Amino acid sequence: MGGWVTSLRPSYNYQANNNLEMESKEFTIDIEKILEASFEAAPECCIYRVPRDLRKINKKAYTPQVVSIGPLHHCKQEYLIEMEKQKLIYVKKFGERTSIDKLKEMKSFIKVNERKIRICYAENPSLSSDEFITMILYDAVFIIELFLRNDEMRTEFDILLGTPILKAAIKLDLQLLENQLPYFVFKDLFFKLGDVAKPSGEENYDDPFLILASRFFFDSELGHLKYKYTFDLQHFTDLRRCFLLNKDIVNPTNNIVKERLRDLPCATKLDGSGVKFECIEDRSSLEISCEYKTKSPQLIPFIKVQELELQIPRFDVYDGTECLIRNVMALEQLHYPFETHVCNYMILLDFLIDTETDVDLLVKKGIILNCLGDSAAIANMFNKLGLQVTPSYSERYFGQFGVAEKLKAHYGKSWNHSKATFQGYISEILG
Repeated sequence: MGGWVTSLRPSYNYQANNNLEMESKEFTIDIEKILEASFEAAPECCIYRVPRDLRKINKKAYTPQVVSIGPLHHCKQEYLIEMEKQKLIYVKKFGERTSIDKLKEMKSFIKVNERKIRICYAENPSLSSDEFITMILYDAVFIIELFLRNDEMRTEFDILLGTPILKAAIKLDLQLLENQLPYFVFKDLFFKLGDVAKPSGEENYDDPFLILASRFFFDSELGHLKYKYTFDLQHFTDLRRCFLLNKDIVNPTNNIVKERLRDLPCATKLDGSGVKFECIEDRSSLEISCEYKTKSPQLIPFIKVQELELQIPRFDVYDGTECLIRNVMALEQLHYPFETHVCNYMILLDFLIDTETDVDLLVKKGIILNCLGDSAAIANMFNKLGLQVTPSYSERYFGQFGVAEKLKAHYGKSWNHSKATFQGYISEILG
């Protein structure tokens, strides 16, 4: 019996050692997985996943519907894979436009800059080096060829540019925060093309690709003014933000207000207190101002009265507006947390717009261009844009002498309500 037990002991020790060795290997693998998953965003990071609480409010607004760009949505949905075939066609045509050697040179550039590109993403792309380089090359060449064709007006035999509904969908997809390539990739690759590919009618411009991008995303009359500004552009979502902001706001001097905005009356209530809403045509989309002006009522020219005038540039609302604004706001939340100018602007409009009645008033004043035809839908859009958003509350809008405080102070004086009622009564009599 004892010999039998003794004879088993070496086998027992062998199994124990084997188990320890296996556990050690598993432990090593677990550590590797943890290290691989624990990807810390670099300072150069500018492309993010939209936070879950923000995404669930309107998932579709942050998800590409036609074309995926970059690693975050690469081949994730079957309906996006179809566009990969079109990318290959564009890459082939681009090779014919330039040369195979030029494509190889572009691929070499991406390979050299692979790490620089990867750290622009808030999460580590799981693609292998070869897969990542090929994906970046195809996506970049696809967009460059798309922009060149758009600039050349080659739409007759191009299904992407010749089909308005498809072109509009691609425009939206290319401006989604999760659907980006770093802008320096386009700028540097396009520079390597030299005279082989350049925007029509432009000479000696230091960033010709920005001209193509502006012509694709914006009306030419608007775009040609904006790309003269110098700024550190991150990607196309950032380009949309820069387009919404004027030069002064991009480099703000305003202090941040710690107090949250409360109890700002809506547009119809402010209108009832005598606030005059004025549409401003020739200013930045975010430059709202509020000031007292001395005027003579049209029907009572011999009387001078002080009126509080709220000046708001026209805001166009169409099918893609919510999608674009949501992605710019998400970018500000993650990349510009102390410069949330678009968020601040939208929150101020959210206070002004409670119901469709407020929308109708702003449409009547020319401040909102309603391309949806549904005032209730626009009111609902503005009411949800501020959810799960933390603004920086700039002094421009929310400070002690800012727009919001001027409006609240005016509304709080009963004399202003009485004066507005009296003026309305006189207008009815004389009208």
